[in-house]
Amino acid sequence: MLRLLLVEDQEIIRRGLKTILETKPDLRVIAEAENGQRAIDVLTSLHAAQQPPDVVLMDIRMPVMDGVTATQHICQRFPGTKILILTTFDDTQYVAEALRHGAKGYLLKDMPTNELAEAIASIHRGYTQFGPGILEKMMAHVPNEMETSAPAPKEADGPMTPEQLLAIANSALVARNGKHLSDVETAIVQGAIANHTYEEIAETSGYSVSYLKRDVGPKLWKSLSDALGESVSKTNFQAALERWRNMTRGKAETTTSQPEPASKSEPATLPSVAEPVASPMATEIYVERPPTEIICYETLLQPGALVRIKAPRLMGKTALITRILSQVSQHQYRTASFSFELADRNTHLTSMSKFMRWFCSILTRELGLPNQLDEFWNEEEMGVKISCTTYFEEYLLPHAESPLVLCLDDVDLLFPHPEIYEDFFGLLRSWHEKAKSRPLWQKLRLVLAHSTDVYIRLHINQSPFNVGLPIELTEFTREQVQELAQQHGLSGDATLITPLMEMVGGHPYLLEQAFVHLRSNPHSTLEMLLSKAPTEMGIYGSHLREYWLNLNHHPDLLEAFKGAIASPTPVQLEPMAAYQLQRMGLVKFVGTLVAPRCNLYRQYFAQYLLQ
Repeated sequence: MLRLLLVEDQEIIRRGLKTILETKPDLRVIAEAENGQRAIDVLTSLHAAQQPPDVVLMDIRMPVMDGVTATQHICQRFPGTKILILTTFDDTQYVAEALRHGAKGYLLKDMPTNELAEAIASIHRGYTQFGPGILEKMMAHVPNEMETSAPAPKEADGPMTPEQLLAIANSALVARNGKHLSDVETAIVQGAIANHTYEEIAETSGYSVSYLKRDVGPKLWKSLSDALGESVSKTNFQAALERWRNMTRGKAETTTSQPEPASKSEPATLPSVAEPVASPMATEIYVERPPTEIICYETLLQPGALVRIKAPRLMGKTALITRILSQVSQHQYRTASFSFELADRNTHLTSMSKFMRWFCSILTRELGLPNQLDEFWNEEEMGVKISCTTYFEEYLLPHAESPLVLCLDDVDLLFPHPEIYEDFFGLLRSWHEKAKSRPLWQKLRLVLAHSTDVYIRLHINQSPFNVGLPIELTEFTREQVQELAQQHGLSGDATLITPLMEMVGGHPYLLEQAFVHLRSNPHSTLEMLLSKAPTEMGIYGSHLREYWLNLNHHPDLLEAFKGAIASPTPVQLEPMAAYQLQRMGLVKFVGTLVAPRCNLYRQYFAQYLLQ
């Protein structure tokens, strides 16, 4: 039996693939991961337990870390790992990058189950596998220069286009450290290629001049200098890119579908680095809500910053947080993020002492540091809050010179526990206040994310919810929905957007699921999707059932939601029920009244609640 690690960010697709794969008696999914970074962590654990998978099935586009970057890191850390790319994208750029970094094959998700099982077995035996037509597309893109051992003279290429220069810069950084150009770095490189000043780049990109000129720019040129092997700046980097291109061209190998010779450990490579193109993985699927991202980002660059993000469940808080943390980590900031959903009610929330020790332990682990709680904790003499503050002051904050961005998600889960939140939120506020006069505490930057309005009682000077930068995420606008569709390779015209938004509104998660389905199932139509959407058989079936089961465990919420479903206009609900339904994402506030968040929820629950 072949043991598989399945790496796929869409839970619905991941579950479906697992079900399909395990219909074959000789295949078993032993572990799953929702992104590339998580895949590396899972593999590390499996190797430590001496139970590595036989084959890794890797998606391409994923948050946190994409499949191509993950493939590179995995093959470097665990040589010999057999990785099969299983995705919906047959773009030759994806294929080339995946193979160059160590993938053994590239298949599309619409492949018949029997053929997929055979391909997995072939990969395990040492063969390279391509989906129908992929190898032919790759060969069509192989430059003629690869037929000779010597590269063509540089003069034959002619002047490089801005797109080629950008792609070479991206390729050089990937080759050096496995990281692509970020959005802001891309803006700087594009502007520099066009001989724009930082002021002009700032005007067109939306970033501040000081941020580009004094922060990102110097770090970018330092990274490019390291990658290109010579000192470069905004004024001379283009010639250096050209020299790097000429130096690296002609090194590509060809790919075969035969078993790999025992004497070779590196995968074949297509196409030549001589003709780089802009990496499709330079950006993930993410729709910005300007100016939210820039404001959050620039706020967290300030000493002692605090950002508060409010949005119902599945409205994009996690994606925004991931985006922000990814950006600040490029400044070598330390980052730590965890959700209070991890807290066990009967263990961690029974006393302030247990909660604070758990909080510090989780944070220590997130930062990859040894747990030193016993050395700094003196609860008997100093109390819980002083012990926790001491742990930060004498261990966590001084451990490195760089700032620490600490993101606490789902803080509203503490609202039903006044014995915890009164002291904990007061402690967060005191740390924020310390930053006004204590340089050490200026290193701490806080992000608090919650799903409802703050309905708890806190003293005005002890609440972290009346200071800092407030951010509230709303549904996508029509233009943002169009952009999301286009990022998924769909048209984004009115025939797609209008009927879909009539069903799900601008709900990011529901829209994402629809676009993924349409992209992955070319024979499916929007009409077919919408006809089954509010039913158990539709693409939202598991999502809707989860809500239904949850409501059945809370009869008071079920009854309140029934009132909202039954009324064609917004209704008044008991405040606590309204807040909890809003947190779940089932309703939205219209002034002080409440209505179902979208027609999908109204139609589905009406079948059960209004009969």
